[in-house]
Amino acid sequence: MGNFIDFRQKLKEHRKRIAWRRRKPVPVIRSKYPFRAEALSMKLVRKNVSKYIDIFNTWFKSHISTWKEQRRRYDSWDTQVDIFLKNLESQIAEYYGTSDNFEIDMRKQVNLIASFVYDLAVSEFGRQIEKYLGTIYYGSEMWWEDIKKQWVSEFIERTKKLAFDYINKTRDTLLIAVRENWSFEKIEAEIQIINSSYTINKVKFIAQDTVGALNGIIEQQLQQSIGINYYVWMTMGDERVRGRPTGLYPKAKPNHWMMDGKVCDWRNPTIWSTRGVEWEDRSDDAPKVHPGRDWRCRCIASPFVIPLIKEIDKEIEKEENL
Repeated sequence: MGNFIDFRQKLKEHRKRIAWRRRKPVPVIRSKYPFRAEALSMKLVRKNVSKYIDIFNTWFKSHISTWKEQRRRYDSWDTQVDIFLKNLESQIAEYYGTSDNFEIDMRKQVNLIASFVYDLAVSEFGRQIEKYLGTIYYGSEMWWEDIKKQWVSEFIERTKKLAFDYINKTRDTLLIAVRENWSFEKIEAEIQIINSSYTINKVKFIAQDTVGALNGIIEQQLQQSIGINYYVWMTMGDERVRGRPTGLYPKAKPNHWMMDGKVCDWRNPTIWSTRGVEWEDRSDDAPKVHPGRDWRCRCIASPFVIPLIKEIDKEIEKEENL
């Protein structure tokens, strides 16, 4: 268990062991992002939501073919659809609310995902600190269990909500179809769009949003547990980065591309610096949160200790010249 005073002392001892000619500031080291945790999260959310989407689609396909053959009027089948959706909604509520199998199995799997994110973040933090100290060094980890417990509960609640949202979206769409006298072909096409949205896009959103947030929280806790209050904001550098001129979202706001390489303060997410010396308010287009806190944010926060190293090197040089 460490703290800033202890970390500073160990850093000074390490710098003393280095010949003064080789005392150069260690460059900022990029952390790895938990992409595997994202993939596991997507698979888990999709598995739970698809169960009820499949039930609805099996029922819907068998009935709509009959309705088409009989050229049945809309007002003769919309009630059947509503009754079925209410029954399906009850099944979901019962499964999520009273099923021991769901609660035990889901929590077990989500806990494993959280632990994977944590283990990677700890490993990366250890690798970074080792570059500065010559040895692995950690602070307190007493915060982790509470954060993991809260994150797991929020993840499960978002998964549950997605299933209910699907039922509501489907019901609303079919009601519009009846009111506007859609063709059966248009109804089938719209249901297919909804299915894709809820098994791909929305699943991906939850996975990326929750994993990115957890990773950012862990990075902050690890760094501040030993008194590191500054970090360098780093993007993934790919086409998905919001605000990248040649990317998929060049006009996105807030603009994460402009944050790349900026020095930031964990204690104030509204300021930034180029070198960690002079601070100013972030521009209007910049995010006013830490990495991972914005929706679907995959940005990372690498510890920034260069000013501290320079300060310690000056102390050592002064002591050696006495």
